[in-house]
Amino acid sequence: MIADPVTKKTDGRLARCTASNTCPKIFETNSANEYWSKDMAVGLVDAKGKDLTNMPANVRNYFISSMHHGGAFAAPGKGICQHARNPLTPNAILRALLVDMDEWVSKGTEPPASLVPSVAKGTLVPPLPQEKQGFPKLQGVTYNGRMHTGDLFDYGPEFAKGIMTVLPPKLVGTPYPALVPKTDGDGNDAAGIRMPDVAVPLRPIRAGRCAQTRPAAMTAATARGRSSPSPRPRRSAPPMAIRGPRSRSAMRRTRPMCKR
Repeated sequence: MIADPVTKKTDGRLARCTASNTCPKIFETNSANEYWSKDMAVGLVDAKGKDLTNMPANVRNYFISSMHHGGAFAAPGKGICQHARNPLTPNAILRALLVDMDEWVSKGTEPPASLVPSVAKGTLVPPLPQEKQGFPKLQGVTYNGRMHTGDLFDYGPEFAKGIMTVLPPKLVGTPYPALVPKTDGDGNDAAGIRMPDVAVPLRPIRAGRCAQTRPAAMTAATARGRSSPSPRPRRSAPPMAIRGPRSRSAMRRTRPMCKR
């Protein structure tokens, strides 16, 4: 339940099942695109932009770092975007969470704690300025911080009953925080469940909607995100000679991932 000082209402998605003591066990998973394209952060912070601390015991919330919004397999190529689309797939993470949910329901085994960006930890931040959001300056990549804002819409007097009488809705204002996951020095999301391609990357993998091929427009085009180009180290160059924002991940990739 959340008390909203803007609308003066107190409500929540689990209000009815809480009143009837019928709430199920819930896993909520979100990609980074949900933050950029749908302002997912409003579900994690109050109207003043402070972290919520009243997560119900029957709920876990997981952020899949740098993941795009889409199905099991990402579409290849650029499409209508400037760069190749985000290549990540959530299959392995969702499969692991399915096992966790099964064991939680059938055996009472507690699943992993929620893992999401946090204002207090500095991993949930405004999209601008770029320096505060953390995305590095890369040649050939334009960062504009564009996202959907925390808008309030009027759907008519019967919206509380599920009836929309004002369509399209009237924009009342933009009173709610608009925050996104902070990126690390490699240009990937710092918080959440980080797949190997994100934790030890070859290139920045973005989940926000990609920019169209028309540079002048710089409009968000799809929910598939992008995989930004990055220079690879020359094989003849010693590790300390590698320069630029890709140096840390490039050197990490030269190390063996496991021992045989």
